[in-house]
Amino acid sequence: MILVDTSVWIEYFHLKNQKLYLDLAQRLEEDQLCISVVTRIELLTGISKKHKAKFSNALNVLTTYYPDVKDWMTIELWIEQGREDGFQFQISDLMIASAAQKNNCEIYTLDGDFKRMEKYGWVRLFQS
Repeated sequence: MILVDTSVWIEYFHLKNQKLYLDLAQRLEEDQLCISVVTRIELLTGISKKHKAKFSNALNVLTTYYPDVKDWMTIELWIEQGREDGFQFQISDLMIASAAQKNNCEIYTLDGDFKRMEKYGWVRLFQS
């Protein structure tokens, strides 16, 4: 499975990148994609009221991963590891990364912070 980050969904819905759009559309059709609840919330907070119901229904077809106690323990460890090297990560990115790691998913993202997380061995990035 491929856990799709908010940055990719934004590009997908704005239709600016044809290659990304077609790739994601095909993977949606083949049921290869999932999201973190964090991504779902980030997307729903940015959508217009006019499109919210349709957009929410579209997200409902995706497997959605929710954090649990184990995720928070992992995130706390990662925060300390990053801090030792002078890095801070957004809590939302850490939650997405934890969901991907726990569920053995690659992350499809345009966000550079995930590349640093991959260097730590916390996540695997999807290469389109």
